[in-house]
Amino acid sequence: MILVVRYRTLFIILTGLLLAIVAAFRGGNDPDYGNYYDIYISSLHNSFLSLNIEPFYFFINKTLASVDAPFILLMLLIAVPAVLLKIYVIYKHSHLAFFSILIYILTIYISFDLIAIRQGLAISFIMLATSHWSNNRNFSIALVLIGSLFHLSALVVLPIFYLFSSKWQKNIFHLSFYAILFISFFGIKITVLDFIKIIPFIPSFILYKLDIYASYNQEGLNSAKQFFVCIIAFLIYNSNVKNNFIKQVSFLYVLGFLLSILFSSIGDIAFRIKWYFFWGEIFFIPYILSILVYKSKHRNSIPLLFVLFLLFLLLMYLYPAVNFINDIHSRGNSIIY
Repeated sequence: MILVVRYRTLFIILTGLLLAIVAAFRGGNDPDYGNYYDIYISSLHNSFLSLNIEPFYFFINKTLASVDAPFILLMLLIAVPAVLLKIYVIYKHSHLAFFSILIYILTIYISFDLIAIRQGLAISFIMLATSHWSNNRNFSIALVLIGSLFHLSALVVLPIFYLFSSKWQKNIFHLSFYAILFISFFGIKITVLDFIKIIPFIPSFILYKLDIYASYNQEGLNSAKQFFVCIIAFLIYNSNVKNNFIKQVSFLYVLGFLLSILFSSIGDIAFRIKWYFFWGEIFFIPYILSILVYKSKHRNSIPLLFVLFLLFLLLMYLYPAVNFINDIHSRGNSIIY
């Protein structure tokens, strides 16, 4: 058993380091890389308001640019913790790390850690905050606030955290799921952009980004796969699961799905918001296999369960990942190189 634990730890550490290095030293042809570089160069002679970015992220850029630090150093400072923090949460909470890392690579890693790394880092802080929410809320709130320094949208999770802690959490969860079914079944369209624009205290750089994000309507649509995973999250939550973390991330997935529907008129915002919650599938999908193995009456069938589950994951996650990468290439961009 000790040897198995050591191999598991070694596998997670080496995989995390490899993924972090690839993310940090990737090429400059992904959709966001050029924007990051332009911000870095422009930070010397502009303000964060004129660049429409978060003040703290601007300060990091300006500080490094003022001492002529290579741009790759900025990428290292963001990409490495963005990956390793996620890997740490996987190490802490996943009993089937291989499958959790596989789902991570085929979802958040290629979508954020290899492209939108600022939000990739923010998601990492949200994951870590979720991990500590039950035991240390103040620390979790601090982590969310740190994440928002890199991407302000991270603040969206705070009210959802408190909903999870509410005595009405089950009612909120079920109401959210049935609202998803109702809105999806009747094809109801919800527009919130005009309402947000009349809020007086919204910073100008946020309004600027909203207009840009609203032009990518397709990005906000939830796929059939995500709808299926939402149903799985609903079933797991209602299965009287004793693992509080699994229950929590199942709750977050469903409410994140509902939020993405409510913000679907601002396509890219809906896409970004939902991944502050959808990362939970990294944990509750492999959890299904752990339950199947635990309840299996025929121990000889366990290897077959692992093989079938791997095929299931490849079918459910590899195909969308390939489509995503092909879409990136069709726009004249690429990932890694």
